[in-house]
Amino acid sequence: MRKFLAFILIITIVAPLIAVTIGLLAIDPWILDRDFYTHLLSDKRLYEAILTEELPNQINRQMNISESDPLPVNALGEALRASGAVTPEYLRDQAVMMTNNIFDFFEGKTVAPELILDMMPIKNKLKNDIEAQENFVQTLAKNLPVCTVSQTDTDESAIPTCRVQEGTSAEAKAAAVTATATKIKANLRNAFLDRIKDEISLGDPANMKDAEWFSGVTLRSLLNEALGVLLLVSLLCWFVMGLIAGNSVRERMIWWGLGLLFAAVPCALLGFVLNTATLGGILHVTLSAEMAYSEPFEQAMMGVFSSIIGATGSGLLGFGVVTSAIGVIFIIFGSRMTKPPRKIGPLVEVPLSGRPGQEW
Repeated sequence: MRKFLAFILIITIVAPLIAVTIGLLAIDPWILDRDFYTHLLSDKRLYEAILTEELPNQINRQMNISESDPLPVNALGEALRASGAVTPEYLRDQAVMMTNNIFDFFEGKTVAPELILDMMPIKNKLKNDIEAQENFVQTLAKNLPVCTVSQTDTDESAIPTCRVQEGTSAEAKAAAVTATATKIKANLRNAFLDRIKDEISLGDPANMKDAEWFSGVTLRSLLNEALGVLLLVSLLCWFVMGLIAGNSVRERMIWWGLGLLFAAVPCALLGFVLNTATLGGILHVTLSAEMAYSEPFEQAMMGVFSSIIGATGSGLLGFGVVTSAIGVIFIIFGSRMTKPPRKIGPLVEVPLSGRPGQEW
């Protein structure tokens, strides 16, 4: 009965607690590592996709352009790239700055993290650099679609969202591009640059005014405390389980080893799976099905996810193998111990009753 109770404790309490502890130990080295995340942001494919899609969308929102008639995202992205005002290096610097702001909050250096995209370098370059301005204007005009019958371009004080073109010949296209570029250049400052804020907020800062409990506390200290408590509770439950399971040190050593193996072996196997190429293929298929982004962006995201999964898998594999080895050592030492002799109760002489003088 005691062994059955110990087995139930292993399955329901001890092994899950130890497995969660191993998992937390596996992610602890990188989950709050500032350098780990800045390294993940080194893939330029991420910023190529942001420049092609997300940044033009943000600019359209800043200009309060109707969703039914915004500046074409592809045309605006190509114009920003051609001007040299927005580069992958600029976007990476912005991403690293936001990451540092978040980690400053985690480390208790700031009260509320703010995710802000600094637009001043873009605006200054398009205002002051003639060559950059000309490249932007010409590229935007060239990539704007031809106006349809339902589209009008009569607002002379706005940046055109389509190109008025008479005919389909090369001369007609060149003339339309020139006319459109002239209009864009005339309205570039008033209708475009001055309507974009110097800083674009990518989310409201967290309000920590009423969170007095958070004062002086960092996420790292909270994680360390949680890890310490979890480790202590796991060891206590593991130790009690062994005391319940066996009557001798030998039996308890074996059960302690089994308790570690039940938790550590699945963690090690999961870590091994996370480090295989097969899971990367599964993730690629899943991301391709769920994310409607360009192939370069999906590949960059795969690189980010692969780094995170690889770091987690290495941690699970390492701690799982070490804990499994400790469990095997417990079992080996317990198995080599001499079994304690079985206790035999005292002999009791029972007199045989019979008739007087009768021999048995």
